[in-house]
Amino acid sequence: TDKGINDMDINLLSKLLKELLLQNDRVSLPGIGSFISEVAPSVFSDRALVIHPPYRRILFRTSEIWNDELLERYYASINSISLEESKSQIVEFVSKVKDELILKKVVKFPEFGTMKSTEQNDFFFVLEKSVFIYPDSYGLEPIHIKPLLNRGLVEKLTGKPQKIKN
Repeated sequence: TDKGINDMDINLLSKLLKELLLQNDRVSLPGIGSFISEVAPSVFSDRALVIHPPYRRILFRTSEIWNDELLERYYASINSISLEESKSQIVEFVSKVKDELILKKVVKFPEFGTMKSTEQNDFFFVLEKSVFIYPDSYGLEPIHIKPLLNRGLVEKLTGKPQKIKN
């Protein structure tokens, strides 16, 4: 009997994907597509009053179908099972995720994000804002800029040049 997506499985899948994306720029979800991690540069926002630090964004591309086997290898190693057994379990579970996406249009990946499906069954991913996947930006916070109310004046230096003594 097919029970749909088991909560424990989706929690584990979320955890594995998040850990793999800390170390890799691409992790495939066999039969569906791939998560792509890209570094986004610092940006201005709020009428150029805030500079946000660089961050990593996660995209999901259904066109990226070649399987890098990162997920299967990691799953096999943490469960002490063969790669073949791992592949079989991952393919079966991901197939359930895909069915759920097509049926309900949304699958929540706890503490990671949400996979959504359009009416045309194109899948996309929305990362949870609280998820930290870019160690290089650790400790960097947005910088708020205060605009000058009055135009600044250039100070004119006076005095004679001094010779530097050795």
